[in-house]
Amino acid sequence: MIALYPNAYRTNPKPLKSKALRGARICPSARIRQGFRPANKPRCGFSSDSILTDFPRKIKKEREPMYLFDLDGTLIDSNGIWADVDRVFLSRRGFPYTKEYRDGIAHMIFPLAAEFTKRFCGLSESCEEIMAEWMALAQDSYSRVALKPFARELLEKLRADGERLAVFTSAVPEHCRTALAVHGLAPFFEQVVYAHDLGMNKSTPEAFRRAAALLGAAPEDCVLLDDSVRSCRAAKEAGLTVIGVYDPVFADVETDMPDACHRYIHSLGELLI
Repeated sequence: MIALYPNAYRTNPKPLKSKALRGARICPSARIRQGFRPANKPRCGFSSDSILTDFPRKIKKEREPMYLFDLDGTLIDSNGIWADVDRVFLSRRGFPYTKEYRDGIAHMIFPLAAEFTKRFCGLSESCEEIMAEWMALAQDSYSRVALKPFARELLEKLRADGERLAVFTSAVPEHCRTALAVHGLAPFFEQVVYAHDLGMNKSTPEAFRRAAALLGAAPEDCVLLDDSVRSCRAAKEAGLTVIGVYDPVFADVETDMPDACHRYIHSLGELLI
């Protein structure tokens, strides 16, 4: 078992009572509570050595845990698309592509990203014109985008175990639908929640509370997988269990991830072990 809290063994740890999770230990002071599930169905479908052994949480028997998957940078390898779009867009106007700009605009919904760009660069164009140029630059990139390694295998594993799955994304709805269709992923998910439709970025805890409510789940019953530091931090504050996922586009902020989530992984394949 991977220790969730380094000091977990220094604060009178108690073994979990669940037979399926036997051998796991928790830290009473960490506000992580024991979970109870039937022995033949470990919580969230994994064996006692898997991810949620590290995140024991109290889930009422009448409610099933809900897995929320981010799209860009988590399920699909698309963050590079937008880095290229931003470089071209800015260079046309004589601006460099900087970390400040990237961190400011990253994982924003399209309308708010356009507002940010207009303000950041002092542009005279309307937000609608900015978004139209971005769409033109992206073209059909989402019809050719690759899956992140082990994404399909993880979804197949969770679905086979009868888990509830949904997507919560800041992506343009059109792009999301294209990527899911191209890779045949739509049937894995009960629902796709678009931050665009909520009118808010995933950097706010309220966005995750709203998404959970739309899915008929309590935040504390949800498990988020996301590559954004700000999204992970907001989800954790909202009460979700958070698994941060590495993406090379944001490798320079990787050191911020461990504090923003409950577990940080470099590959979705780590959740299959």
